[in-house]
Amino acid sequence: MLFTELTKKAIDICLEAHKGQRDKGNLPYALHPFHLADQMKTEAETCTALLHDVKEDAPWAYDKYVAGKFPTEVIEALQLLTHDKDTDYLEYVERLSGNRLAARVKLADLRHNSTPGRKTPFTDRDRKRLQKYLKAQAILTGGEYDLEEMTLSLRYEIPPLAAAEKENAVENAGLTIVNEPDGSVRRYEVTLPDAQRVQEFQEYFPLLSFLEKSGYSAAYAASLLCK
Repeated sequence: MLFTELTKKAIDICLEAHKGQRDKGNLPYALHPFHLADQMKTEAETCTALLHDVKEDAPWAYDKYVAGKFPTEVIEALQLLTHDKDTDYLEYVERLSGNRLAARVKLADLRHNSTPGRKTPFTDRDRKRLQKYLKAQAILTGGEYDLEEMTLSLRYEIPPLAAAEKENAVENAGLTIVNEPDGSVRRYEVTLPDAQRVQEFQEYFPLLSFLEKSGYSAAYAASLLCK
């Protein structure tokens, strides 16, 4: 986690606002925003992750400690992340998707809320909730969801290596990353131009090796996988 004077302030507020609160798995609720904050890279992202549920779950703490006391970009993101119960959930996600900061935190939020084992036992109502979260992730990532497989597919084009290195590689290869609801990878699928079938991989390094041997930029693929 990034530690600055502002993020330390957000940590204190997060702990105070969620004191005594438990999540659906009966764990201390503050563990959730801390998990999100640990994935963030900037001060604004970290503060937003730590405070993303304060206005909704502890409005008194938001009014007393947050409003007007953090940078404008953080406040704007927090307002977008607060779900008005009168607004359809997917409309709410669509609205915040245009704000980079809010969208990044919301995607991490959805993935953590979809982590297996956080709530037991798992019911039909929970499955419907995960399906809703998967649709929301598709809005934020531009991916395609499969409610039967419970996966989110993200598609990319992988450019060929320099022509001097691989003259026969002239068209982009297709790479599909098939993710679980929590963001972990179920499989990778590669489609080469003129290929008769899709190549599937379960592991990261065999995928990169295959792309490089086929004349495509493994470095570019690696940059996508490390986002």
